Amino acid sequence: MEREINQELKQKALKLLTDEIDTKTFERSLYQLVGSKVVNSKTLLFDFININYKEKNHRSKLLNLIESYCSEEELLSLRVYTLCQKLSTSDNQIEILDVVNLLSDLNRQTDYQYDILYEFYMLNDNTLGDGFHYYSLTKEEVASRAKSFSKKVISEFNVYKEEDWFGFLNCVIEKEEEKKEQVIKGYSLEVKSSENISVFRKIGNLLKGMFGMN
Repeated sequence: MEREINQELKQKALKLLTDEIDTKTFERSLYQLVGSKVVNSKTLLFDFININYKEKNHRSKLLNLIESYCSEEELLSLRVYTLCQKLSTSDNQIEILDVVNLLSDLNRQTDYQYDILYEFYMLNDNTLGDGFHYYSLTKEEVASRAKSFSKKVISEFNVYKEEDWFGFLNCVIEKEEEKKEQVIKGYSLEVKSSENISVFRKIGNLLKGMFGMN
């Protein structure tokens, strides 16, 4: 019975985290589960009802609680989505760059496996001053590109969610420019945005490793 309740709680949490329901609806469903019974302090339900859903960080707390009930790819997809939600709605440049850094860290933590994170990794490299790809961008331009890209990530998430987490994490999202031209040691490398970026990503990581820039 407890396992069933935990799965039900997870599904309700996912609906809140992916904006299928609002916070008030979620809280109401929690208290319907509680009813008049005393809730064991060692249960997931107890942890859920002890979150203050008026706090700005309530979503991250909720995500941490359901971590053990999600697959690795599902959890990563949810983290990417929630960070992109924060990024897409922010007008604070410092906050946007901080979120870009968090998404870039996710790329490192997952051994550069997922294409959807690589754009944030490249943009973050630019702000650190050691990026191969966007070294000519200002912080304002990085913030603008990251915000625009995050909205496309959210759109793709809504297509793939609960059906194909791996597909979401590796989908190719067309960026604003049709193609980029990068110059590495005098050689021109042209990459069309419609192509699968995983090959380009591996080349970039190999070169960065050779020069000790990881």
